[in-house]
Amino acid sequence: MPMLFKQKISTRGMTPLSLCCAAGFLFGIGFVAGVYFFPQSPRNEISEVHETNSSSSFINPLLACDQFSSVSNRQLNSIKAGVSKYLSSAQKENNIQMASVYFRDLNNGPWFGIDEKETFIPGSLLKVPFLISLFKLAEQDTAFLKKGILYEGGRADYAQQYPPSVKIEEGKEYTIGELIERMIKYSDNDATLLLSQMISTDQIRASYIELGIDSPEDSNYVITVRTYASFFRILFNATYLNQEMSARALSLLSQSEFKDGLRAGVPKEIVISHKFGERWTNGNEPSQLHDCGIVYYPNHPYLLCVMVRGKSFDQMSTFIKDVSKIVYTEVDKGL
Repeated sequence: MPMLFKQKISTRGMTPLSLCCAAGFLFGIGFVAGVYFFPQSPRNEISEVHETNSSSSFINPLLACDQFSSVSNRQLNSIKAGVSKYLSSAQKENNIQMASVYFRDLNNGPWFGIDEKETFIPGSLLKVPFLISLFKLAEQDTAFLKKGILYEGGRADYAQQYPPSVKIEEGKEYTIGELIERMIKYSDNDATLLLSQMISTDQIRASYIELGIDSPEDSNYVITVRTYASFFRILFNATYLNQEMSARALSLLSQSEFKDGLRAGVPKEIVISHKFGERWTNGNEPSQLHDCGIVYYPNHPYLLCVMVRGKSFDQMSTFIKDVSKIVYTEVDKGL
């Protein structure tokens, strides 16, 4: 029988995004920026050496970094050229207003970015660093994920273009593990709000002090595609969470019910661990749609993140799908 907590969500002044900004970045941007940002250099690339007998097909833990003198960028340049050409065409046709793309080969580290310094409002993308922070607590307390929470009602005051097909129900008890699953698989904002109340303000502040970074305090927090992509590298390399929790996180992300975007651009038999995020507006301001994740191409996994601003969610979703297809097609040629 799980330990039971009664939690009534208060939505006054809170949105899922603002709470995720506080809780989700417990182990976020400062750690990522300090450890994972390597400048690209055609003559002195960083080659990532991975463990080949990992217990999970979702992770490939980083063991060391070795230098190698040269690497062919022909295929990488071909992918970038194809994506750049399509991006320019989509902008000229007013299908999108702005987009950033980040690609990284997870076997040996070569990458490219297109407008990767542009900032976007992440929306539900912040559920991934929140997931990482919750699983870190679960590493420290083996009973954490089994603790029960009674949901007494209250709804997240946040419009969603892609609402979850399954939502938590008032009057029902859920374990923290079940709420995490709903947060990731269905992007359920109510589950996210309930989970957010399980982490104290002191825990959040202490973590930011440890990381030496300022806490994102509002729903207008912005992030770049390259910075965000690093959260997936943290999970793939199992460099912050242990291997079990890293694999568990990526397994959950592979079960996302969002089948548009990156998922729609690769064959159904190819596993992809990803998270989408949206910023919905009903005025003149452009909306935003993002999708980021790991495509497990056989023996050659790669990381792809796309962030988009535009007027139409259908057009933005199609753009992300087409970018995903362009990249997959080039990789399939023999990157």
